[in-house]
Amino acid sequence: MALKILFVSWMLPPSSSACAFVTEQLSSAFTARDMVLVGERAEEKGPVQYDDRGPRARGVGRPWIGFGRWNRVLGWTRWGRLPGTYRQMIKIAREEACQVIVATYPNDIMLCAAYMAAKTLGLPLIPYFHNTYLEYMAEKGGVDYAVSRVLQPRVFKRAKVVCVISEGMRESLCGRYPEVRFEVLPHSFSGEPPVPVAQRRIAGRVRVAFLGTLSEANWDAMGRVASAVSAPETNCELTICSATPNDVFRRCGFADARVIYRRPSDRELISVLRQHDILLLPHGFSGTWPSIEYRTIFPTRTIPYLLSGRPILAHAPPDCFLSKWLRERKCADVVDVRSSDAVRVALQRLAADVDRRTEMARNGLLAVESFRAETVGAKLRKVVDDAVEETGRKYELKERAQEDG
Repeated sequence: MALKILFVSWMLPPSSSACAFVTEQLSSAFTARDMVLVGERAEEKGPVQYDDRGPRARGVGRPWIGFGRWNRVLGWTRWGRLPGTYRQMIKIAREEACQVIVATYPNDIMLCAAYMAAKTLGLPLIPYFHNTYLEYMAEKGGVDYAVSRVLQPRVFKRAKVVCVISEGMRESLCGRYPEVRFEVLPHSFSGEPPVPVAQRRIAGRVRVAFLGTLSEANWDAMGRVASAVSAPETNCELTICSATPNDVFRRCGFADARVIYRRPSDRELISVLRQHDILLLPHGFSGTWPSIEYRTIFPTRTIPYLLSGRPILAHAPPDCFLSKWLRERKCADVVDVRSSDAVRVALQRLAADVDRRTEMARNGLLAVESFRAETVGAKLRKVVDDAVEETGRKYELKERAQEDG
């Protein structure tokens, strides 16, 4: 009999957040019998199902709106939501008869509530880190950093295994926490990859596209990309598919005259990307985040890029995991110097080389095979089974010791 997982996400689908997208794709490999999703919902609704068999999604509150510029001073007040979130999580776990809790992080309140619920119910806990926690909070300081110094060691101690989103994160954290067992559970996709299509020979405007949010994860690199795309000699028309407000892109240097803003649905996304010649993948070199974040994160939008069968032009640091991964699989041209001129030259060169674009697109479709939801889901099942089995052995040994005593 399959074990039932309480899968704690930050945001629930159909939110446009990266966390919700990862959750939606991974949960497609499970049924309502072996998983229930718990997290914040942008709009209050009752329990929903993605299809007739998929896991139900049950909301435990709405997103925290915050205080704008006063967040740094008053942000600690969001922890007032922890008791209610914890109580709802306990209630759902009992109602659904869950036997293990998988808790995603990039939200510390959800991680803390999941840890408390697992401890209260005596269930195995499997954290799933999309980003670093303690290392990131160390840069912020304040109450959140103080909480992370207490919470992360306790989470690591209780967990039989800690899942992380990329091999780069695993390598980095293994060096910092040699006593912890880390497993990579990458982004995934559901369904079949599209059939490869030929790359066109570009005679006029070069159609380029960017998918994703504009944030500290890519702000500095995006500024150089904006300069390159806006140069007259590149002759580009850019489509931006993002939930980030248009004026944020304008502040980063994009001129409206050469930009089309779109917000395609998940169903339309691959089709929209395939209408373009080159896809832009800027990745931050530096910013307000700790350096470990830039070195280890693997952008969620990389998977749709690979699935689209279109060549990728990445602008990323030479020492980050993303650059290494793309180069090893030969599915992107990587500009690893902080130069808008270098980005512009690479863009012009790639636009002129149809054979190179065809090869990269083909390699991308080969590389994306390892991200199938069925494959990633099977790995999660094994991690869950091992954790539950180890927990059972631990309790058995404890009971024997008590009997012997």
